[in-house]
Amino acid sequence: TSEAQLRDCFAQHCQVTGIVMKGSFSFINTAERNSAIDARSALSGADLCGGSLRINFAKETGRLGTSFDNGQSKHRSNGGGQPSYY
Repeated sequence: TSEAQLRDCFAQHCQVTGIVMKGSFSFINTAERNSAIDARSALSGADLCGGSLRINFAKETGRLGTSFDNGQSKHRSNGGGQPSYY
C-alpha cells in the first residue's frame, strides 16, 4: 500500500495532514478529531490493496495520558493534538 493510496482512502472521510509509513504500519495524522473518529468508523475492516484495514488511535504520549475523545470510545491522541491511525 502506498502513501497516495492511504491518503486517497482516508481523504474521503477526513483531512489528512501527514502520513508516516514504518514497516507494515502506517500512521495517518488528521486535522480534526470528529472527522478522524468518523473515518475510523467508516474504514475499519475495509479492504485496501487486498488487506483489511485495522485502525486504532495511537496511545497518548503527553504527560496527562488522557483519552483522545474523553472516554467516549477507545481512540487515543498522538500527543500532538492530532489522532493517528495504525
